[in-house]
Amino acid sequence: MENLNSNESKEQKNVVFNNEFNFEDFDFKPLNEGLGFHHEERKNGILPQSNKRSQNLSVSRDLKSNNRTTSLGVSNEGITRNGLESMNSLSAFYSESQVIEEAPKLKASDFEVKKPSFKVAPISKQFTAWLIDVLIVAGISAGLLALFVLVSGLNFTKFYEVIGANDLLIFLSTSFSIFYLSYFSILDLQATPGKSLMGVRLVREDGEPILLRDSFLRAFITIISFVTLGLPCLIDFQGKLTDTKIAENV
Repeated sequence: MENLNSNESKEQKNVVFNNEFNFEDFDFKPLNEGLGFHHEERKNGILPQSNKRSQNLSVSRDLKSNNRTTSLGVSNEGITRNGLESMNSLSAFYSESQVIEEAPKLKASDFEVKKPSFKVAPISKQFTAWLIDVLIVAGISAGLLALFVLVSGLNFTKFYEVIGANDLLIFLSTSFSIFYLSYFSILDLQATPGKSLMGVRLVREDGEPILLRDSFLRAFITIISFVTLGLPCLIDFQGKLTDTKIAENV
């Protein structure tokens, strides 16, 4: 009995299976569309003409888009296209609203350096002013020597005998040189007493203020002129070296 029941159940299951999955109802067809099987086959490694044309068009479009993007430094073609459209619209707006103004034309005279105007003082005034200043410096040196004689408690004759002629000459020349350099280096920045009396002053050829370096070099070369018989002063070497002149007050 049990065997009969099992056989009946199997037959029922088979019937149910056959009822659910009836293979005769299905219509099987080969998958030759949608998976690339409908494309034309390559023959000897050569693509068909239609594929070539489509590839050429795609390559040309890619090249144009790449050129646009590379020229703007942007890799996204959509961003580049939007940027070009906005630039074109802005350029059209500004070209209509703005007026181009021409720059003023410059003349050659605008680039010319205007030299300061001054009148060089005559040689007589220059020499007279220098002589007055030299006498002042010599008086300062003589006053220093008199101070030493006074401090020593000796009269000038005994002081001269004690010091000697050579030492006295060295003292006077050294003191005179120091006072001369200090006097002209400092006072020539404005005007020395001798120049003020004669109405002259020291100026630079470029119109700039006198520097301490300029006045010191002039004074130093003038001292050397005492040894060289005044040759540097005759050719105005101190003025050429420092680009300075002695001019009249305007």
